[in-house]
Amino acid sequence: MKNNFLKLALLLVTTHLFSQVGINTQSPKATLEVVGKPNDINHYDGIIPPRITGDLLAAKIFSFEQKGALVFVTTPASNLTGQVINLERSGLYCFDGQQWIPVLQSDPLEIVALRGNTSSVKLIVKNNLELDFDQKENYILGKSRSTITGDYNSIYATDSNITSGKGNSASAYAMSQGEITGKLNYGAGVSALNGIANGVISGNRNIGIGAGAMSYITSGNDNISIGYLSGTGNRTGSNNVFIGVGAGSPAAGNRSISNKLAIHSTPVTTNANNFWDSITNNYTDYKFALISGDFSERWLNINGKLSVTPSQMPDADGDSSYTKKVVARADGSFGFATEVIPPPPTNGTFILKSVNGLPEWVIQ
Repeated sequence: MKNNFLKLALLLVTTHLFSQVGINTQSPKATLEVVGKPNDINHYDGIIPPRITGDLLAAKIFSFEQKGALVFVTTPASNLTGQVINLERSGLYCFDGQQWIPVLQSDPLEIVALRGNTSSVKLIVKNNLELDFDQKENYILGKSRSTITGDYNSIYATDSNITSGKGNSASAYAMSQGEITGKLNYGAGVSALNGIANGVISGNRNIGIGAGAMSYITSGNDNISIGYLSGTGNRTGSNNVFIGVGAGSPAAGNRSISNKLAIHSTPVTTNANNFWDSITNNYTDYKFALISGDFSERWLNINGKLSVTPSQMPDADGDSSYTKKVVARADGSFGFATEVIPPPPTNGTFILKSVNGLPEWVIQ
């Protein structure tokens, strides 16, 4: 007992003289430094704080004066309330002046989601991922540029700018520039349905798939744009379908058209030093697409050769129901004309020939 008092007195004197305490060291580098014996297999290195059950810790009321206290909770608290609301599992806890918090901040995903904070937890899904959302909740897997006040919106990326819109879905940095107030829009790809800087996208039911698809749109409705830089510059037009690289895109600037169809693939030059690759021969009119049309005026144009597979066509030889022929104008438009064939003479041998563009029976 006498030796213990001497050791304690020596420790107190050392503390007073040097203001720093060292265990197993003569030159502590901090207020308290503990040096272990890693080479001694019979020496168990480490510091063990007070061990206590969650229920016993719940019976104690700590104050701000105990802020920073450390304990090791051996079993979780039965009633997760008050200062022990976080004592869900065994582990090391620190008192922050109000509650006991786990020293290791790898919170369960559910707790993180309820707090709206981030977590270092890695989520690995091997079979099924089931997320239970209420009907009007917004689903964000990533980060949104704005607070979403609308309903049924989903974001599968970062930087999207959906605000009061409803039923919108954005992935891979789509819808990131203009503020989305419209509804039922879908954008997938960098800058798809992107809008204009500091602008508003009030259009509805638009679909943009591909990097830059339907960029700079503002108020157009019911557009479908699929392909790299397809439908760009069409800000206020509606009811368009653009399919293919650069399909339906003007050479530069704003062009708004409606009810149009363009199917095309424009050559692109890949530039390893730039994020965006340039379209090498962008056209100024959607009619330059290989296939173009107008849904309202009900016409379709093919900007190239038209051919069919003969073996897939019906055999019209000897079929009297085929009474029409296909004729064409100089501008390339087609039409049907009635084929008028005069009856053959009753006597003699004749063959049917074209005479000055008209069918005529000629004696053989």
